[in-house]
Amino acid sequence: MFVRSVSSSFTTAAHEASVLLEKTATSRFLTLNRPKVLNALNLGMVRELQQAANSAENADSCYSVVLRGAGEKAFCAGGDIKAIALAARELQSGQKKTLPASGDENPLAFFREEYQLDYTLATLSKPVVAILDGITMGGGVGISVHGAFRIATDKTVFAMPETAIGFFPDVGGSFMLPRLPFHTGLWLALTGHRISGAETAALGIATHYVPSPRIPLLLDRLSLLSSSDYKTVALAIEEFAEPYERDVAKLSFAPFYEVIREAFSIKQESVAAIRESLKKFDHDHRHDANHAVRQFAAKTIAILDKVSPTSLEVTLEQVKRGAKLGLADCLKMELRIASHMMENPDFVEGVRALLIDKDNAPKWAGVPTNVKAFFEPIKDELVLDEKREAVIKRREQDLKALHTHH
Repeated sequence: MFVRSVSSSFTTAAHEASVLLEKTATSRFLTLNRPKVLNALNLGMVRELQQAANSAENADSCYSVVLRGAGEKAFCAGGDIKAIALAARELQSGQKKTLPASGDENPLAFFREEYQLDYTLATLSKPVVAILDGITMGGGVGISVHGAFRIATDKTVFAMPETAIGFFPDVGGSFMLPRLPFHTGLWLALTGHRISGAETAALGIATHYVPSPRIPLLLDRLSLLSSSDYKTVALAIEEFAEPYERDVAKLSFAPFYEVIREAFSIKQESVAAIRESLKKFDHDHRHDANHAVRQFAAKTIAILDKVSPTSLEVTLEQVKRGAKLGLADCLKMELRIASHMMENPDFVEGVRALLIDKDNAPKWAGVPTNVKAFFEPIKDELVLDEKREAVIKRREQDLKALHTHH
């Protein structure tokens, strides 16, 4: 039975806490509680989650931290991007010469603290279990995929759709995406393609697959853990997990792997080169069996033509660089990109077209002449304790050993 204590520092319009903290004898349950906006993160929620994570790390009686979303539709659909874009628009239009150093009116304050939270959860000494029971995108990906246990369900819808709004797949996307198999990471990053819970597990984005009706039973089990070691938590999850298709050759996008592998290799020099690779498949008329492949290539070209050219070029460079960096350096790089994106018209225009006016007709600025400018250092760099990354390496070794003995 849960003993609940609810923080009310940051509240929704309904005067309910936007993050619910439930303490059991051995675990902390953190519920994102803004279901009307698909549990989108705002700065207040980020700060609440950071405080709760710090508290859990220092509590001897806490054996795990469980993240979940309120409502039936979403774990977390991302950050509250509209408010951020409106603040950026004021800066770009000259309505404000500068923004305050911190607070809701500074879009960079949100990204800075969000990335710090992502890093805290990724490197927490206590196992973090994220329940991806519904829409999981953007900021929801950042607080979940870098942790020890990620639970996909039949309701999971995973995507990184930022290029459509003139942004880029941040929150550690630089680290995660290039490490996915078959170059699917760059494909997901550039197109924003949505994948199912089973596909999320097969690609390694999730660690387990648990049918949605079993989630309440899993939560009860996690509230009664006897230890914080990874084996104990893994065995508790596996009591409710179902086998999932580990052979990626049998997934829904398997017929297009040849296209994805060739077109979306991180060895590609440019987005133009990716388009040329796709056109090769689109124009392949050797036999009727290629019709679905040609159709996939044509649709993918159409998607790339619709999203922000700036976002595509920046994202390609971001993923290529991220393949060689640790998580901390990826997040530091992403704050640089985010800072420069706030000065680029595509972000404001993309949010206007898709989320504010909803005319779905963004007028993009065109291909940037200097992509590397988005990666230049900024005045206030993101500061993270890189020593904490040792937690990630130890965890990976422990979990690998656990799977070896299974």
